Amino acid sequence: MRKFNISRIFKKPLKTPPEKVKNVYMGEIMSNFNHRINHWIAMKLRSGEGWAAYPAFNFHGTVWFENGKYYCAILRFHIHVDTISAKTPRGIMRKACRRWGAA
Repeated sequence: MRKFNISRIFKKPLKTPPEKVKNVYMGEIMSNFNHRINHWIAMKLRSGEGWAAYPAFNFHGTVWFENGKYYCAILRFHIHVDTISAKTPRGIMRKACRRWGAA
């Protein structure tokens, strides 16, 4: 039986949060339940010292701020499947909902 190799599916490595932000959880930045963004947490992320959760029905996102952009690592069933970026949290939400589904 052939072994499944996930690296054959993804051509380039997916971007993940830097080590310095992995241990500082700041809360939920947004949710697909009501499509609201917590702007206080969005401003805290701009310091570059932590990450925030983005819970959704079809995925879970880990959001952080780096090099002038917000990034979101998309996980489905505990597997990192995509990383998206945008200048604003609203842009992250739009891209994520368009690609991975909205509630």
